Amino acid sequence: MSNVALPRLLRVTLTGFAPLFENEVDIKLPKGPFVILGGNAMGKTTTLQAIVFGLAGGADDAVEEQKSLRWDAKYFRRRLTPGQVTSIRIEFELGDSRIIVTRGIRSDDVQAVKINGDALIEDSEVATAEYESEVIKAGGYARFSDFCFLVHRLSYLPETRRSIVWDQKAQIRTVMLICSSARNESEFRRLNERLRELDTQKRHLHVDITRLEMRIERLEAEGSAEKVSDNGTDDDAYEDVLSESERLRVQLAEFGKRRIDILRQSDTLRADLSATAQQLEGLQDKLALAEDNFTLRVLQNVENASTAVALQKLLVYRLCPYCAQRSNELAAQAEQRVAHGDCPICTQPYHPVNGAANVESVREQIVNTNEQIELYDRRHEEFRAQLRELSNAEQTARLRLEEIVGQLPPIPKDVVELDIRSVASLRRTLRTYQTQHEKLSARWEETKEAVDAAFAQFEDASSQRIRSLQKAASKYGHDFLGRPCEFIAIPARSELGNLSFFVPMFADEERKSPETCSESERFFLDIAFRMALLELAGELSDSSSTFICETPETALDLAYTKNVSEMFSRFAKHGFALVLSANIQLGGAGVAAPLLKAYSTAERERRIFNLLEAGFSSEVQQKSIAEFRTELKRILTAR
Repeated sequence: MSNVALPRLLRVTLTGFAPLFENEVDIKLPKGPFVILGGNAMGKTTTLQAIVFGLAGGADDAVEEQKSLRWDAKYFRRRLTPGQVTSIRIEFELGDSRIIVTRGIRSDDVQAVKINGDALIEDSEVATAEYESEVIKAGGYARFSDFCFLVHRLSYLPETRRSIVWDQKAQIRTVMLICSSARNESEFRRLNERLRELDTQKRHLHVDITRLEMRIERLEAEGSAEKVSDNGTDDDAYEDVLSESERLRVQLAEFGKRRIDILRQSDTLRADLSATAQQLEGLQDKLALAEDNFTLRVLQNVENASTAVALQKLLVYRLCPYCAQRSNELAAQAEQRVAHGDCPICTQPYHPVNGAANVESVREQIVNTNEQIELYDRRHEEFRAQLRELSNAEQTARLRLEEIVGQLPPIPKDVVELDIRSVASLRRTLRTYQTQHEKLSARWEETKEAVDAAFAQFEDASSQRIRSLQKAASKYGHDFLGRPCEFIAIPARSELGNLSFFVPMFADEERKSPETCSESERFFLDIAFRMALLELAGELSDSSSTFICETPETALDLAYTKNVSEMFSRFAKHGFALVLSANIQLGGAGVAAPLLKAYSTAERERRIFNLLEAGFSSEVQQKSIAEFRTELKRILTAR
């Protein structure tokens, strides 16, 4: 029986993580506890999520059924400053392999991978394939998705605290992956999914059969399906429904044609509007030129009309335009420039104004063009209003058609024609439905037997491992809660097979749902079950792994903070690693101080990622930065 191994983190390098981190972050992770220490919104959660993302990519529907709890590369793109080159580099051990994997945040794909000291693979497609292949081989997995599932759901406990204890589907899958073969779990899950599909088909078909039987009963109660009473029969109602459904289908088709026509006219209008806008730009340029030419022409007329203006002084009377003193040299230079077709003042080439457009005429054209654009805008708004009205009418028709279709008897694929007024026709259809239902029921029973057999085989083959899991989880639960606690197997709710999952029992009560426990109890029991699973996985695969946990310190009082720290320390002494997030709190409160108490000051510094130095603090936190540093010093030096 092959056993899966879980990753043991060695090093994490985060590049391009502004605004959280100004510089590259490089974290070496020793065995035992490691604490990401800081304040609110400094990047503790994002750092842990980056580690998980680097190992396993994002959480898709195969990992997390609740859509609101899924996250992928888009999550980091929203959190980080756009435009920077971001990479997440994770070095870890998996079984006997040592792997370095790098991901960016443009997609979930692997950017590069280095396996057991071999050459670095930087082609993304090849790197992704090689990484997943090595994980499957080194970790003992049937599929890479199983590794992703365990990393997200077992190795990582997020702040949202999605419990593995009361999520029975996730728990059954996790326990089977750890206690049995990954291939056996994969086959069991395939059978279980097939059983669900058959059950859904069977229930839908049963509803259809019931509707047909009710229809036949109504017709037979009237004495004859073809006879119409004076007051009309149910057939009339069905005829009306069929007629309305046909009318609605025709109406929807007409709506579709109208939509296409409106969109075509709208496209033409947009093209005309674009051309007119370009024409307006040309007219505005033409108006600017006409106004410049008009101004220049006026100036020239003034120059020619008066001997007192500057150019007349220079060219005719050979006087300086500024001081009015005679200057033959200046006049000669000006005459030479004019002779060459240049301006006598600025020396640039000069083109006399010829045939300049009439300013009033151009302005009139601009007014007409603006009116045309306004007309286009009004017509475009009319089209939009028509589309909105059409969309509302279409939606109303579709809803009514769906309502009508629900009233009509369904027609199976192999029924060519169904006469709803004929009992004989309805009975033939009913027999077809019943035959299909019988076949589905037989396949459902066969699949259920296979599911039950697979789960029973798992329990028989893994009974010793399951008992070890229960014993370890119960001991951790007892130590966490400070009272007797036992994890017991109960039938899984809403499952189609004879499946069971584990729930805690304490104070003589089976805790079948999270609501039967307090917030802190839920945290303790979930941690207990995860640590028992991780220990069992390490024992079976002869390896150690890393538990990544966001510690909810607000749920812990002084006594239980110390207790949780002791439990984490015991877990670490078994050869496992922990990466925990914690806040810097007054008086040395929180798990960091008691958890690191056994280490020297120098070793404590090696086991802390200090966000006060690496990250950004808010204005509120800056006001208390001295207190933060005092408490950090207390954590590093406390005895």
